[in-house]
Amino acid sequence: MSKKLFVTMLAVSAMLAACSNDEDGRKDGTPVAASFTASINPHTKAYDNTWEKYDKIGVTAYMQDASVSDYQNVECSLASEAGTLVNWLPKEPYFYKGVDKVGFKAYYPYSSDLNGGTVIPVDATQQGKVGEQQKIDFLFAEGEGSQLKPEVNFTFTHRMAKLIFKIKQENENENEDIESMKAVLGGAKLKGSFDVSNGIVTASEDVAGELELTHSASGNDRIVTLIVVPQEQPSNAVLTITTDFNVYQTDITFPGAIEASRSYCYNITLKNKFMEITDSDITNWNPEEDQDAEAEVISPKKAQIAVGDYLYADGTIGKEVKDNCIGIVFSTKTSDKDQKMGWKKGYVLALKNVDDGNYSWTTGSYINAHVDGLNQIPNFRSAYDNLDGYSETYVIKQLNNSESEFEAFYKALNYRSGSGDLINTSGWYVPSIGQWCAILENLGGADLADKLDTQGRFLSITEGAWAI
Repeated sequence: MSKKLFVTMLAVSAMLAACSNDEDGRKDGTPVAASFTASINPHTKAYDNTWEKYDKIGVTAYMQDASVSDYQNVECSLASEAGTLVNWLPKEPYFYKGVDKVGFKAYYPYSSDLNGGTVIPVDATQQGKVGEQQKIDFLFAEGEGSQLKPEVNFTFTHRMAKLIFKIKQENENENEDIESMKAVLGGAKLKGSFDVSNGIVTASEDVAGELELTHSASGNDRIVTLIVVPQEQPSNAVLTITTDFNVYQTDITFPGAIEASRSYCYNITLKNKFMEITDSDITNWNPEEDQDAEAEVISPKKAQIAVGDYLYADGTIGKEVKDNCIGIVFSTKTSDKDQKMGWKKGYVLALKNVDDGNYSWTTGSYINAHVDGLNQIPNFRSAYDNLDGYSETYVIKQLNNSESEFEAFYKALNYRSGSGDLINTSGWYVPSIGQWCAILENLGGADLADKLDTQGRFLSITEGAWAI
């Protein structure tokens, strides 16, 4: 909706009581002060839709293309509550002299650091922080007035460009939490300068950098709004989205230069294997001038992890058999306990035994004892559903018994298989019966459905898996 700014200039009668010349005021001797009204085209700022309580604009007067020496960068602030229709209070009024027209230029947000110049540095790298984006939504307007028509009508326009990414997930995956995704844009310039004398934002010569984007909305539909400086067509703009389960990457293709006052919108769908961009368009911040644009899709950095994939010694996952394979993915489902620990991607079975030894579950008397933290298993179905080998292995470790009493567990916990301590994994441990069932079904092709009603007492953990 339209935003109107009213800057009312009040005359001080004691100062100007002697003015009676027709060229200095009205015929009755009353001086004429400029008043300003202003709207924004389109009728919104990038980060909200109303003027805020502490918003300020700067106004400079011009006569015959030269700035008026005593009316430069005058601060005008809100004199009323925030809203779409507000009153503004200048630090000092402007009084017309003579009958000539006077030009005015205004900008937002106001800066007191011009020091006689006209350029404000632009840095869009901090806009992910609270309160920072409004500082770079630069607006500019021009208008003119005179004694006969003292009201100056400003229509502000946005001087930066806006990028909008609407991101959604086509097929939900329990291992991907899109609400906690990380989105990074690279290849677009984020720094430059804003000249308040002409409203032009110029990109710096610095190399384009990367910016992590903040996103909002709810559920699996996320929205990112980013403000960038106008610039020549980026040749290598890339959007990378990282979820718990996948890394997606795509080129962001612009049909030409990124222009001031324009909004570039990309509708992005994350699929199981790749990221797709559809219905991309470019609009003026005024939505009545839509144009079409396309974004080219490239392959993701990392494909979705699947049963049968291999874990390599460097911590990466792939589908090829290599000399440095140390494990194989046998499940992409993890237990509730493991989810809370951060192990959300799946489970990996070691490809090699600990060594040639034969180690007992325990040599002591704890095998039939109740121990807090171990799941009690009344039947095969409960054993089949139990995937808590990781947490239960550490319950055994915390019993503070000797290594010889629970030798299988200590061997698993100290197992390396040439991998060292890989980051973003749990480390090796003894799998539960339910995890062995997953190995038999997913890697061995066994069908255990007819055994789920089997009765009998089971222990929950048996023996090297790795959660990731």
